[in-house]
Amino acid sequence: MQGDPARIFQQLLESIAPLSSASIHLIREATRIRSFEQDASLCEEGKKDANEYFLLEGLAYRFNRSEDGKPITTGFWRAPEVMIPHFTRTQQGLSICSVQMLTDVSVAVVPVRDFDRLRAEHPDIGRWGNGVVERQLLRSLQEETVFRAHDAKRRLTLLRKQFPGLENNVPHHLIASYLGITPVSFSRLRKQMARQ
Repeated sequence: MQGDPARIFQQLLESIAPLSSASIHLIREATRIRSFEQDASLCEEGKKDANEYFLLEGLAYRFNRSEDGKPITTGFWRAPEVMIPHFTRTQQGLSICSVQMLTDVSVAVVPVRDFDRLRAEHPDIGRWGNGVVERQLLRSLQEETVFRAHDAKRRLTLLRKQFPGLENNVPHHLIASYLGITPVSFSRLRKQMARQ
């Protein structure tokens, strides 16, 4: 790991919406910073998950398993980034996706009950939480529009814009899965786009 995770966490908090020094202190008090090695799981589909997560260093991805047990990539995160809020990532306290580390990472972990209490008691933390939800909604709508209305080339273009250099750091079969194409088609698409 390269930076100071506590400093990165504070900068990430401040990048979403204004927070008072007292509120930042309260959030940091409720948080523990954990390190995970590459390939470690943060949460698993169908298992209990009672935390909010903030990726401070590294890369992670989320996936679901198809009926035949095959993993299907549904998203990526590059630090520093707020990961999907708990209420959209779980159903009845169970995770609706799995999250695995693509590199060694550091993650700020806050129990959702503590974070919900802080949001209810401190208006600036509540506004901050709304800012996270708005960003996530906008990103999800943009991705959904591109994925429903455009071909794999346009989807890869969007992915490259969101995550420059991702293809150099992530196994290509995960990206192909995310784009909804086979690894062979992904290889052909990359070659085609490189010639243009």
